[in-house]
Amino acid sequence: MSQISLVLSHNEIELLVFVYDTETRTFSVDPCDFNINSLDFLPARFRRIYGLFGRRGSDIQKLFSDEITRFLRNRVISLQREYAGKVMDYLKISDIDDFGAMFDRLYFVSLNDVLWVKSHNSFVKYADINPYNNPLDPYIASLVLTGNLNCFNSATPSAYPFFAIDLSASGTQNKVWFEDNGTIMLYKTDEWADLSIPDCSYVNNQVYAEYFAYQIASFLGINSVKYELEVLKYHGKKLVYSKCPLINSIDVSLVTMNQVIDELDYINPDLKSSIQEQCDYESAVNEKALSFLGRKQFSDQSFLDMLLLNPDRHKDNYSLLKDNNTLEYRHLSMCYDHGLSLFALTHEREMTDMVESARKGTFITGNGINVCSRFLSLCDESYLNLLYKFQDFEFCNYAPAPYNEKHLRKVSHYIKKNAHNMIDLLEEKHQ
Repeated sequence: MSQISLVLSHNEIELLVFVYDTETRTFSVDPCDFNINSLDFLPARFRRIYGLFGRRGSDIQKLFSDEITRFLRNRVISLQREYAGKVMDYLKISDIDDFGAMFDRLYFVSLNDVLWVKSHNSFVKYADINPYNNPLDPYIASLVLTGNLNCFNSATPSAYPFFAIDLSASGTQNKVWFEDNGTIMLYKTDEWADLSIPDCSYVNNQVYAEYFAYQIASFLGINSVKYELEVLKYHGKKLVYSKCPLINSIDVSLVTMNQVIDELDYINPDLKSSIQEQCDYESAVNEKALSFLGRKQFSDQSFLDMLLLNPDRHKDNYSLLKDNNTLEYRHLSMCYDHGLSLFALTHEREMTDMVESARKGTFITGNGINVCSRFLSLCDESYLNLLYKFQDFEFCNYAPAPYNEKHLRKVSHYIKKNAHNMIDLLEEKHQ
């Protein structure tokens, strides 16, 4: 059979029926197969494609095939990840475009939302396969994190071993969502976290950076995801990984700023323009954008990025929460993703330069954001109290696998020096 009829759903709401050709690996759709009563639940790009039907000069089927391919690729494991090949082999999937082997096995679920795909004639319900309520196969979790199949051998495999697989978390670190004592946790590690490697210096490690960043945020009372560390021992290795709880739930989606801006382009171009400006550049405070984002949370995040010298705050590294039933946006989520903060990938001799760069206002993120300008535009005199409080902060090391104490003291010294600079900048602005 060369064609498979499929359905894209939002929880149990069927949104769109489409066809996959297994020979050409392309998709096609008919306008009558859109559920017009539930168009608002579709991702904005699919709604735009629906609006193009009937217009001359548009190759609708190619647009749709390209878009659904992009959508599905973003819901399977990234090939940049260390053990992606092993995971694909375990799932008996030949390559990332082998969609025919994925339908009715992976269902393209994600823990960011409640969208999924199945065969049109399948009797499976979202309650049967969603990753919020169904445990992930521990063998897959082990494979994703370590390349080994049985590191979590104390766990019980799911009754449906290919159900509830969310392998879509972005980034290059090895990461997987996995249930831990009834709570869905994100486990994350990388090659620098293997303490069995000779002369491991603990310097270039994002796992520790997030752990220490949370300590600072918690000390200052900033709403941030709680990162903890654990050690996984297997086959002579000693792997340190971080874990943190899921921010959202089956009722609330986590929508990255890139996705938010794409959505707003469809429903409110004026708001989209103000959000784009506020999120991309060191622009003046935009009250319309901040009212939508949640001013305090956005200011707190900007303050924390400046304090921790985070070079990696881009539009896929902060998100809004969206009600899955009403589709209303709530507010910016708590702060997360500080893996490149606190000099995580910085040689010690470069620390002084980074602090000086922040003081001069030339510390720029990969998204083109001037971190210092954003901090000064969003953070008022009340943040001076946090900076004064920070002078009493001390890092708490992780006893089972402590970070290099000498390096940690240097991190503390330079971050506190950066805090002094921030005090000077704020006082100069508000004098």
